[in-house]
Amino acid sequence: MLDSSWYKGREQTYIKHVVLRRYLQKLAYKRGWHGGTINYVDCFAGPWQHATEGLEDTSPFIAIMELREAREELRRRSRPPLGIRCLFIEKHRKSWELLDSKLRAIEDVEIETIHGDFEVHVQIIRQFASGGGARPFTFFFIDPTGWTGYSLDTVTPLLRHQPGEVLINFMTRFITRFVDSDRPEDAGSFNRLFGSAKYRDHWRNLSGLDREDEIVRAYAERVREAGKFSFVASSVVLDPLSDRSQFHLIYATRHIEGLRVFRNDAERPAEKEQQETRWKTQLRREEDRTGQVFLFEQPVGRDYLDKLRERYFWKATDRLTMLLEEKHRVPFDDLEAEALQFPLMSTRVLKGWLEELKKQGKVAYEGLAPGARIPQPGKGHVIVWISPPSG
Repeated sequence: MLDSSWYKGREQTYIKHVVLRRYLQKLAYKRGWHGGTINYVDCFAGPWQHATEGLEDTSPFIAIMELREAREELRRRSRPPLGIRCLFIEKHRKSWELLDSKLRAIEDVEIETIHGDFEVHVQIIRQFASGGGARPFTFFFIDPTGWTGYSLDTVTPLLRHQPGEVLINFMTRFITRFVDSDRPEDAGSFNRLFGSAKYRDHWRNLSGLDREDEIVRAYAERVREAGKFSFVASSVVLDPLSDRSQFHLIYATRHIEGLRVFRNDAERPAEKEQQETRWKTQLRREEDRTGQVFLFEQPVGRDYLDKLRERYFWKATDRLTMLLEEKHRVPFDDLEAEALQFPLMSTRVLKGWLEELKKQGKVAYEGLAPGARIPQPGKGHVIVWISPPSG
C-alpha cells in the first residue's frame, strides 16, 4: 500500500501518486465492468528517486498494482475478464534497464518497454494503444521532469486517440519562471509546448496567481483543442515547504463521468493528504532547525490550500450564477460540468452551494422524485433561477 513515509523529500510526488492511484482505481472498475482491455501508457516512466528496492513507490508499479486490484475486485463480482496491457517508455538507459529488469518478474500483466525518446516512438505508441481486443481503452500518463520532450504537435495523435484519456504533469513552478523569457532557445521550447507562438498573449499584464492560473488554463485549452476533448481540468500540487505551486496535473476526457471521477474520487481525497503531508514536512523542518521534537498537530486557522479552495469556489460560483441568471433554467448536469472544471471543486461542494441558494429563495429544483431533496447527476434534474421581484 502506498505510504507517505517512502516519500521523504519527495512529498509532491506522493500527492501526484495519490491522485494517479485513486483515479486508476475508479477508471479500471468502471471501464472494466463489462470486460474489455485497459491499455496504460507511461511516456516518461523513469524510475526517479525511488526509495524502495522493488520500485513500489514509482508510477509504473503503482499503476500495475491498482489495475490488478481492480481486476481482482471485478473477478470477485463475477464480471467478465479485464485485460491489462502496459507500455513504459524511458530514454535514460540506466533507468530503463532497472525498470525493465523489475518488470520481467510480472507474469499476469502484458507489459512492453521501450528504451528511447518518447517523441520518436509516437507511431509505435499509437499501435500499442489500438491493441488489446475489441474494446480497448487507453490511458496516457505524460510525466516529464521539465517542459520539453512532449511538444503539442508531436503528442496530438495520442491526444486524439479514442477511446482514451490523458494525464499530464505540467511543471508550473519552472514554466511560470521561464515562460516569458526572450532567449531564443526558451521561446522555441515554449512554442513547441503550447503549439503556438502566441501563447504569451493570454497572460499579458497579469501577475501572481492570476498569471499562473491563466498560464495553466491556456495550456489546458490547447490540449482540449488538440485532442478534441470535451473537458480538460487541472489540479494543483503545492511545494510542501512554501505557499506556491510545484506543478499542476492536467486531465483530459471526453465524458462527464471521467471529470466526476477526477474531481470527486481522485483530487478531493488527495486534498486531505496534501494538507497533512505539508504540515508534517514543515514540522520536520522546524525540528531539524531547532533540534526540538514537536507533537504533530494540525495548525490553527486556514492554510494555503484552504485559501486556494476558497479562491476557486468563488470563481466557480460566480460563473454558475451568471449561467443561472442568463438562462433561468439550467440542467444540474450542465452546472456540474462547469463547476468541476475549476480546481478543488467537487459535486458535493456544488450541491452544498445550491442548497444554500435554495434556502435563500434564489433557486428551485425541478424533476426530483417524490421524497428526494437534493439534485443528483444523470437524473434530468433542473435548477431554476428565481429572479428577485422588480421594484
